[in-house]
Amino acid sequence: MNEICGVILAAVKSSRMGAADKAEKLGEGITLMDHIIRRMKPQIGMLVINTIPYRRQKRGLPVISDMGQCYMGPLHDIHSALISYHMEKLKFLAVAACDAPLLPSHLFEKLFVKLLATDSDVSCMRYNKVTQPTFSLWHKERTVKTIYRSIYMTNHTSIKSVFNDLKVSYLDWPKCLQNPFCNVNAPADLKNLRTIQCH
Repeated sequence: MNEICGVILAAVKSSRMGAADKAEKLGEGITLMDHIIRRMKPQIGMLVINTIPYRRQKRGLPVISDMGQCYMGPLHDIHSALISYHMEKLKFLAVAACDAPLLPSHLFEKLFVKLLATDSDVSCMRYNKVTQPTFSLWHKERTVKTIYRSIYMTNHTSIKSVFNDLKVSYLDWPKCLQNPFCNVNAPADLKNLRTIQCH
């Protein structure tokens, strides 16, 4: 998996959490960010964090930010990662949200196998028939120009909108005791969090 750079999307707004940066909130005594790092880092060759400039993660990982506005959405985040110098020698970008601490330990291996087997531009998670575009694997050379056109020429800025112009394969994850792709958006979500390893 050395061909893969991973990016944690941590530029999200945290209004429902009532915090400036929900990635730093604790779940099971560990920050949401650290949950994601621990589960994602062993799966890939390199890991970076995408966040807004005034946030400083201080975890010894490269940090990239979007150009322009403070928060421009996850598609901008993915584009920023794809064109960053960290991706110069790498072919694939693994994407994960910072607020999903139950990330499966071999998710990106399965997405990588799916991408190659289907000769797709993107492989994307699907759980209980719901698409999870912030858990996906992108082929750099086959997606970066399409994303640029979508954002800057047609003003389509959602991940699902750019999927219409790409070959996307979907990986259906088996049901677990708890949704491994659930987002922690509010204090009640943290309270109810149970760290369950899904396979």
